[in-house]
Amino acid sequence: MLKFAGAAAGMATLALPTASGDGLQLGAQVEHVGFGFTDTSTTNSQRRSGVDAVDQQLTSLILQFSQGGPNDIPGTCDGDSGGPSLLPAGVAQGQQVVVGVQSSGGMASCAQETFGIASRVSSAIGAGQFITSYLGGAPVGVNAGASPRPVPAGARWAWLALATALVVAGSSIRGGLRARLS
Repeated sequence: MLKFAGAAAGMATLALPTASGDGLQLGAQVEHVGFGFTDTSTTNSQRRSGVDAVDQQLTSLILQFSQGGPNDIPGTCDGDSGGPSLLPAGVAQGQQVVVGVQSSGGMASCAQETFGIASRVSSAIGAGQFITSYLGGAPVGVNAGASPRPVPAGARWAWLALATALVVAGSSIRGGLRARLS
């Protein structure tokens, strides 16, 4: 998770849900945003978005949605992992709340009738939860007001190896929006 400061005046920002909830319900329309694969390209470098319904599953940890198939339902694909699911769908970004972060899907092809899964952001909001602690300057595992311990020189290679493994693993995670999206 990155903490960014210094956005230009007038730049739209996306809000986080409150600790009391995100207002998401089964059947709600959400907007997915990403730079991943499309039906026609594995080298997408264009931001795309699409709207679909949370119609498969909604728990305290995940939201799951249908995509693809004969009805050409917009959805996510390889490379969209980490992108947001926004509520309400189709409004200005300054009015949206990040309710999910793309995690995975069940497709071999973005056009197949399948599903996508996002991790529910509200599961990490609230006292002692990861996002709240991180934004408060006390990431989970670090006591409030304490600086994180420095990594010993020898361990830096281990961290580099771990980071490299995560990047390689992340490249195979399902998660790119379909070419038919706007």
